[in-house]
Order: sequence, then C-alpha cells, then structure tokens
Amino acid sequence: MLFRSTPRRFGWSLLLLALCVRMLAVWVLRDPTQFHGFEMGQDGYHYDELARSLLAGDGYELAGEPSAFRAPGFPLFLALVYALSAKSYFAAYFSLCLLGALTVYCTWRAGSLLAGERTGRVAGLLMALYPPHVYMATIFASENLFTALLAAFLLLAAQRRAPAAGLCLGALILTRPFALLALPLLLLACWRSGERRLGAWLFAGTLVCLLPWTVRNQLALEHPVLITTSGGPTFRGSYNDRVLLEERHRGGWVASDQLPGWTQLQAASGELERDRLQWQWGRDWLSEHAEELPRLLWWRLCRFWMPDRDSENRSYVLLQWFGTTPFLLLLAAGIVWHLRTGPRDARWWMADSLMLACLATALIFWGAPRFRDGNAPILMLYAALPLAALLNRFNKPAQQVGST
Repeated sequence: MLFRSTPRRFGWSLLLLALCVRMLAVWVLRDPTQFHGFEMGQDGYHYDELARSLLAGDGYELAGEPSAFRAPGFPLFLALVYALSAKSYFAAYFSLCLLGALTVYCTWRAGSLLAGERTGRVAGLLMALYPPHVYMATIFASENLFTALLAAFLLLAAQRRAPAAGLCLGALILTRPFALLALPLLLLACWRSGERRLGAWLFAGTLVCLLPWTVRNQLALEHPVLITTSGGPTFRGSYNDRVLLEERHRGGWVASDQLPGWTQLQAASGELERDRLQWQWGRDWLSEHAEELPRLLWWRLCRFWMPDRDSENRSYVLLQWFGTTPFLLLLAAGIVWHLRTGPRDARWWMADSLMLACLATALIFWGAPRFRDGNAPILMLYAALPLAALLNRFNKPAQQVGST
C-alpha cells in the first residue's frame, strides 16, 4: 500500500511512523523529564553544560573556562531548544525525535532523486526502523543533528541547490569534524563531473561556517584551533597498549583517565596543553609499535562494520546483534550492488565521499559503530538498492516524485 500511495501521502505517513517509533523508544528507555546524558561517557554531559553556558550568557565554556573541546554544532542546537522551552529536557528529547523523523523524510526524498522513487521509499522505511538511529533519539549525541544535516545535504545536492548545500556541509563539519576529510573528494567529484558551481559553493559554505568559529577560538584560547581540541585525547586513546593487548578494547578506544599519564594531564595548564601532550604520547606509541598497525587497522575495520558490542548492558548488546545484523547484511549487499551497477554521477559521489571520509576516520582513530551509524542516511540508501530492484521485479515502478 505504501508503495502505491501518492508521494504526499507517503511522506506524511513516513514522518508519522518515524516520529512515533522514536518517541516510543524515549518513553520506554528514559524518563523524558530528566537528564540522561551519561550513556555515552562525558559527551552528553558536556553538550548539556555547553548549551546551558551559552544560554546563561557565559559563552562557550566547560568548567567555567573557554573551551573548544567539543565541536559547536550540537551544543548550539541544544541551546536553541533550551531557550525556546525554558530549559526543558522533555522538549530536548522531543526535538531529537523530530530530528530523527526529518532525517528519515530527507533520506526518502534524496534517495528518490538519486535512484528512483521506489528506492527512495525503501531507504526511508529502512531509516525509520534502523535500530541504532532510533536509539539515537534517546541519548544526547551529536549524531542526532549530524544525520539530519547529512540527509538534508544529500537532498540539497541532489536538487542542485548549491548555496544551501554549501552551508549545510559547513554545519556538518561543525557538528562532526571528520566531514572535513570529505571536502577534497567532494570538490574533485564536482570538478570531474562539470558541477563546478556546486563545488565552489561547497568550498565557500565550508569557509563561511568555519571561519567565525576559528576566529573565536583564536580570541578565546589565544591559539589557532580550526575546530576542536579533542583530537589529542581521541588519538592517544586509539594508540596505546590496551587497544592492542586487551580483547575487549582491540581496535577501540580507551578514555584518558584509564591510561598512564592521567595525573600529568590533570596538572596540565589547560585543554590546549592536554591536547598537545596526548597527540605526542599517541605518536610516540605508534612509532614504537609501527609493526602492529596492520592488526589495529583490521580490528578497527571489523568493529566499524559490526553491531555495537562495547556496552556492559547485555540486553542492549543482544538488541544490537539481533536488531541491527539484518540491516548490516542488507547494507553489505547494497554496497556490492552499488560498486557493480550503481550510478556514478556527481550527486552519488556526494554520498560516497562522506562515507569514505567516515571510514578513513575509523581507520585513523578507532572503529566505532557510532561513527558508522552517524552516516545512516547513506547506509540506508546503499541498502535500499538491491531491495528496491527485487521489488521492481514483482511490482510496477512507484510513482515519480511529485510536490510534497
């Protein structure tokens, strides 16, 4: 029935389905009137603190000091929600559910333009039900905003709305900085396909978004910081004895307070010094264990494509394995399908470039399923390709995209 309905009816049905599924997950797993920010370590706590600091007029501060430890995209979004809702956590959770629903909608629309209406509808339905993305709505994670911006970017690029796509890419980078790695690939794809106007706007939009934040960092920290000072802790946590020797952490990441040198980090003069020290310690370890790099890369690659198994919550791990594995198998088939027969125009390269940048981040740092699922709109587009082709064998093609 959904595949035969008009695009308008399908769009509203998809939005409602995605929103209800995410609100149900929040209702079952959380008390939406309370803060539950510790499910992902300090990330959620920091986002909440930064948003409240902004709202109080104290600036972008952690522990009362100017900071660039977290990328500003999600804290700015959260501060806006708090400002409009009298600092309501219920409003924050509802906004995350709404972001998830909008992500699903944009995934459908982008998929329809890239690979046909039926593929878009399959991608939208997969996105609406993909367990890791549903779970995101229950945690204060930057991936909530990132996936929405990513789906919007794919849609804007597919529609060739170059200025808006450029600004959206800049916002993506300010939310999850790894997306900056995709910029050279995106520009190359635009140049080779003749989409040079789009490429120029992608570069300009990135510059417009990053420049004010970089200038702010220079003024507040008295040091040039492009986006964040969290690279050192991430790098050092990815290159140490524990990720090499302990089975649970192989190819993963270990927090700074669980590694040697924590006392020295606490005594450091600030986050810039802590960032510098941990970059140095990570490089030192890597130079001493260079022969182990192939093993680390293999473990990271495996972690990246496997369901999340790091949690101590056994029910969560079981849900990941049994709920996510069917999607990952379909994704594997979709990637093979895309490599063999998929379109090769510049608009598809938008998705491919961002996916390659995410994979590069996992190999350079650590192979977190969280990094993979931040690209869920792209993953579900890949997964939809063979499934839509199978449906096309038994049914007439769905209606082409109309006005929604």
